[in-house]
Amino acid sequence: MFSNALRAYLPPLPPDLANEFAAWDAASDEARLTFERDLEDDGRRYLDHVSELAEAKGVSQVMYTGLEYANSGVQNIRAALVLWALAGQLDVPGGLCFTMDKNQFPINRDGLIANPDTGPRLGRDRFPIYIKYRDEAHAAALPEAVLNGNPYKIRSLIILGSSIVTSWPNPSVWKKTLNELDFLVTINRQLTADSAYADIVLPASTYYENVSYMTYGSTFRIRERVIDPLGEARSDFFIISELAKRVLKTGKRQNKPAPYSRWDYEDTAQIMEEIATLTPSYGGISYERLDKAGLQWPCPTQEHPGTPILHTQLFARGRGRFIPLEYKPPMELPDDEYPLLLTTGRSLYQWHTGTMSRKVKGLNRLRGEELVEINPRDASALGIADGEMVKVVSRREEIAAKAKVTEVSPVGVVFTTFHFAESPANVLTNPALDPVAKIPEFKVCAVRVEKYK
Repeated sequence: MFSNALRAYLPPLPPDLANEFAAWDAASDEARLTFERDLEDDGRRYLDHVSELAEAKGVSQVMYTGLEYANSGVQNIRAALVLWALAGQLDVPGGLCFTMDKNQFPINRDGLIANPDTGPRLGRDRFPIYIKYRDEAHAAALPEAVLNGNPYKIRSLIILGSSIVTSWPNPSVWKKTLNELDFLVTINRQLTADSAYADIVLPASTYYENVSYMTYGSTFRIRERVIDPLGEARSDFFIISELAKRVLKTGKRQNKPAPYSRWDYEDTAQIMEEIATLTPSYGGISYERLDKAGLQWPCPTQEHPGTPILHTQLFARGRGRFIPLEYKPPMELPDDEYPLLLTTGRSLYQWHTGTMSRKVKGLNRLRGEELVEINPRDASALGIADGEMVKVVSRREEIAAKAKVTEVSPVGVVFTTFHFAESPANVLTNPALDPVAKIPEFKVCAVRVEKYK
């Protein structure tokens, strides 16, 4: 019965696999026996791993971002969690613990103050599930609003701690979008690619210069200041508070009288106090308690010890629900014109768009330029030598960088980072979105690699 329920989720055999089955029918008994022995060995090794996972006393997944950057991103994450659930490794000591999301989704806003109604959220028609749960605009809808006034015109923007031009797919559209704005403010620790389009750049202090709290999963800890802010740099909370005060002074927006309703915070401890007052699950979290030790939330009262494990018997809905997952191939696959798959990621020695890490000379000595990692077999077929300049061309644009011939990249796959603005990998990537989370498919697109001429 279980297998019959899953049968509908099995995709049809691809032509190459169907051909293999036809070859199997015509194979000799000796060839079949060899194949069956290899298959049995592979199956035994797989079952051994599954048994180890199920029998262990607490196993955590160690993974970074990546699974979600696909047109099946939500399914990828769900598959990883289903595996851990089947093995009994969810919400157990040492296992993968579910944490309540840092964002209080409106569907979980019991007892909280509703968001103000500021009009229809951008992307409401394109991203209904995202808008329902986040109750906020989706960034992917911003170009349409700025360039075409749909659903309404956006004329000004504040970008805090991000570099849209470098980190999102289709940078040419984002450049056009930022250039079209009447007024743009960027708030960051370093000048970003977005800052080139800004009317005002507000320097933000680094975390070494701030006193604030950090969350590690569900754990709150205080982050102490190491040095005073340098120059004119200010903390994010100070900048946002000062902007809010100036909006209130215009008289066009009024807040109900309440503690800190005038944005007159003296420090981040008062912000934490306000959050605890308005958010029941944070009610017992304060700087005084965090100064002694970290706290894991939910922590609803000052007497509550915190919640190391969120679900110990049942989930919020009762028993966990297993949902069969249907395989979805990437939106863009190789063909004769673009025969290789490109996947993007990070280098150990640089961070994200390189805004901060590329200012560090030591890191630049370790990795100071973009590299295109390619398997030796693919490099040999293309006549490409290690260290040679190459072009990577997708259905959208192309970039140039040095080749790094390495066995780390599987045959048919090339890898590059997105740290280097002079070789902007995201001009290549596919802007297709996951149907639920609406995260771009950064992790796979079809490309070809050529000698640079």
